[in-house]
Amino acid sequence: MKKVFTLLGLLFCLTGPLLAADEGIFWQVKADRVDASIKDWDLAKLLEKMAAQTSWQIFVEPGTSDKVSVKFKGLTSDDALSKLLGNINYSRAVTNGTTQLFVFKTDVHAATQLVQAGKSTNDSRSHLIPNELVIKLKPGSKRSIEELARLVNGKIVGRDDKYSLYRLQFADEAAAIAAREFLNRLTDDVAAVTANYTVDRPTLPQPPALTGTATDSLLHPTTPPNGKLLVGLLDTGVQSTEYDRYIEGKVNFLGATANSPDGQPTHGTSMLETLVNSMADAPSKVLVSDMYEGQGETTTTYEMVTHLIDLIDRGAKLVNISAGGTEDSPFLGQVIAEALQKNIVIVAAAGNQGGTGNTYPAAYPGVIGVTAVNPNGTLASYADHGPFVSAAATGEMIVSLGNQAWDVMGTSVSSAVIAGKIAEVVNDRHVTVQQAANTVMSSYSARRIR
Repeated sequence: MKKVFTLLGLLFCLTGPLLAADEGIFWQVKADRVDASIKDWDLAKLLEKMAAQTSWQIFVEPGTSDKVSVKFKGLTSDDALSKLLGNINYSRAVTNGTTQLFVFKTDVHAATQLVQAGKSTNDSRSHLIPNELVIKLKPGSKRSIEELARLVNGKIVGRDDKYSLYRLQFADEAAAIAAREFLNRLTDDVAAVTANYTVDRPTLPQPPALTGTATDSLLHPTTPPNGKLLVGLLDTGVQSTEYDRYIEGKVNFLGATANSPDGQPTHGTSMLETLVNSMADAPSKVLVSDMYEGQGETTTTYEMVTHLIDLIDRGAKLVNISAGGTEDSPFLGQVIAEALQKNIVIVAAAGNQGGTGNTYPAAYPGVIGVTAVNPNGTLASYADHGPFVSAAATGEMIVSLGNQAWDVMGTSVSSAVIAGKIAEVVNDRHVTVQQAANTVMSSYSARRIR
């Protein structure tokens, strides 16, 4: 995501070898090697295991079934699919950095049923980075982060001196645990120590249809220029498009088709366009913050925290976060709570796993967690929908890039729609962001899901 929150399409892999006596499938994504030893598995079970281990979006034609019995070791993904699926038709593609597999009997367009990921010993949603820590130093600390890193044999892999937040990496999990115990004793210098987690970005599941502990205050928000509402977009980088004029301040654009070999829009580009279009006739300016720092599809809670602080300190009063993870990070939770106390509204996507477990930051109290619904008001098959979800909106939007249209889907879209609607009410009625949020929630409450 390795940096990691997914935009929810992070690829994880199992690293252990498949023993001859073991039954199962072991998909080493990064190495592109697959081991399997299975007998008489239903196709549904196989696809669920594949979805769990690869984080692919897998769609199957309803009614497609088969029994699978294979045994092999060290095959590439392409060769493994051929062995596993046998005479069953399938098509694989990569869209917005996410691999999608369509399994069907008659036609690829009939593969519409999303496969829910089954349980895996390599749970793709368990996002602890075992050999990393996030450190917050106290104001006036006598020890520098460099000195502390030397004391615990850690490597500084991320730093934000403005907020005294640092990301340390260690040789292994045991070293990180020992370092955490040591640093927690340095109460004169260290405000808090917590683990670092990967973060999932809600993926766009359909292919294109068209050509710790309490610390001192972390937030120091400024007043938006001219008292106008500034909307924060915490996402990936954005490409240069006709929507540039809605971006407040300078931003390092990725270029019209950067990191997009097929000319596809990045996730951030898609969300910017969705956000602005949802504001109707008088859009607010948008502060863009690339928490993926141009490195691809993954990030961690450390980057999310520092970039969220930056957005708020630059004057964002409404922030959209189309990303999330399953771990409750103390630092992230503190920043969210402090932002809410300062009357900043945060809207976050629920996730695209189709489950009911908490996704953070959407699940933090006071955050508007948003799920996706179909045009008829029913819950989208891919959309997370736990008790933490408070709003629901369409999960589909047409966006454009380079004179080509793209059909994007997911709770990312839903979150951006809700944030845009809140901004629209602020601009039209000249009310506070909180009042606008209450108004929008009355029309887009998750209780209205059919």
